[in-house]
Amino acid sequence: MKMNGKGRLGLASASFLAVAFGLMAAVPGCGDDPCQEYVDYMCDCHPEHPTEDCDTLSNTYSDADSKLEDACVTALDDQKADDDDLGHECGDAEVEESEA
Repeated sequence: MKMNGKGRLGLASASFLAVAFGLMAAVPGCGDDPCQEYVDYMCDCHPEHPTEDCDTLSNTYSDADSKLEDACVTALDDQKADDDDLGHECGDAEVEESEA
């Protein structure tokens, strides 16, 4: 970007930057941690899952790289789809336990 003669960004450049940063903030999922979302979902909605315990998930997915984040997005989508197919809503396990 060109600076004007006084060492400042021109008005058009400053406006462009403001709009660009505003759009980045408005994009859904931008800056989110998909692996943390997966861990949170599994720990909250499936705390008694036979193969996915919360501590292991937390350790596995902490500081995930972009390739692992893609796997987390897929795993979360798949788990939510399975839950929808089974009619399981987050919190059902707690309700069933309290009714027993």
